[in-house]
Amino acid sequence: MGAGACAGAERCVFERWRGPERLIRLYEQQRAAGPDVVWTEGGRIFGISSGGGQAGEIVAGGKAKNHHTARGRREKPVGKNPNPHREKLHGKPRRPKVFEGGAGRPDGHSYEKGLGKESALLASSLLTPLSDLMDDPSASCRTNAHRVLSGLAQLPAGAEALLSLVPKLMLKLCQLEEVRREKQEEEQELLLSTLTSCSRLDPLPALASDGVSILGQTLTHTSPSIRREAAAALMALSVPADGKQQVCDQGILSTLLALLHDRDLDVQTNAAGVIMNTVIIRPGKYLCLELGAISILLQLLSEEEDEEQKKRRKTLVIYSLRALTALSEAPEGRVILSAELPLLERRSDEQDEDVRRAAQTAIKVVTWKP
Repeated sequence: MGAGACAGAERCVFERWRGPERLIRLYEQQRAAGPDVVWTEGGRIFGISSGGGQAGEIVAGGKAKNHHTARGRREKPVGKNPNPHREKLHGKPRRPKVFEGGAGRPDGHSYEKGLGKESALLASSLLTPLSDLMDDPSASCRTNAHRVLSGLAQLPAGAEALLSLVPKLMLKLCQLEEVRREKQEEEQELLLSTLTSCSRLDPLPALASDGVSILGQTLTHTSPSIRREAAAALMALSVPADGKQQVCDQGILSTLLALLHDRDLDVQTNAAGVIMNTVIIRPGKYLCLELGAISILLQLLSEEEDEEQKKRRKTLVIYSLRALTALSEAPEGRVILSAELPLLERRSDEQDEDVRRAAQTAIKVVTWKP
C-alpha cells in the first residue's frame, strides 16, 4: 500500500468493483487510513481518491466509469441502471459501487465524452503510489502497475510526469535482466515501452542512469518483443551526441549489426535506427566500417520485395540508406559505395517518395568530388 496527498485531484479512473465482502471491509479500513490510497489484492490494483471518495480497481485501458462516493452520494448514472446496493455497512457509508457509462466528477457534472483514464491519473496524486507497486511481491500486480504506467507514457504529459521515475525504471530493468525469467517478460516489455516513451521526450535521465549499457545487455534477450523494445529505447538514447558516444564506448555496435539479421522486422528496423544515429559521429563511422556495416546494410537494400513487403520494410530501407549516406562521408566508405551505385540508383527510382529521396541523397554524397 502506498499513500500520497491528494491536492485538488478531481477524479481517478476505476473499473467495476467486483471484490467480495472481504475487500469491502478492506476498503473501509484503507479509507480511514488516509485521503488518497492505493493497495493491492490478488494481483489487482485498487485505489481511493479523496476527490469525492471514489474507489475501485485501477485499470490500464477502457473508458472511465462513474462512481458512488464514500460519503453516500452517488453520481448520476449514464446508460443502464446497475441497480446499486443501498445498504450501509455497520452504520458506515454504503459500499462504493461503480456505474457503467461516462465519467463523472465529484461536483456532479460529467466530463466530456472521450476523456481517458490517463488524463485522470495525471490529474491525481496516484502516480507515486503506483510507482511503488513496481516493487510489489506479486508478479501480476507489478505487471498491472507497469501496464498503467506504460499507458500514461503514451501521452506527452504522461511521459513528462514519469521522467523522474526513469532512474528507478532503469534499476528495475537491470534487476529483471539479471534473472531473465520467462514469466516476467511482459513486465520487462512494458517497462521498456515506458522507458522508450520517456526517452523520446528527454533522453538525458536514462543516459545518466547507465541506460546505454543496460539496454545493450537487453538486446540479446531471447524474446523478440523485448529485443524490439530495447532497440527502440536505445534509438531514443542515441539521438544526443552523448548517447551516440556511449553506444560506441560500450561496444554495442557489433550486437546491433547482428540484429540486422534478426527474424523480427521491427528488431531489424530499430537496430538500423540506432546505427543510423551513431554513424553521424566520427567514432561511430569508423567503428562501423571496421565491423563491415556497409556490406550488411547493402544486403538489406538488395532483398527482393513485393508491394506488401515494400510497405512493411519502408522504414528499414530508409534507415539503411541514411546510415550508408553517413558512412560515405568517410573516404573509405565512399570508395566502397562507389562500386554499389547501381543498387542505389535502383532505389532512387522507387515509387515511394521518401525512399526515393533518401537514395538520391546517398548518391549525391557518394559521388561528391572535393
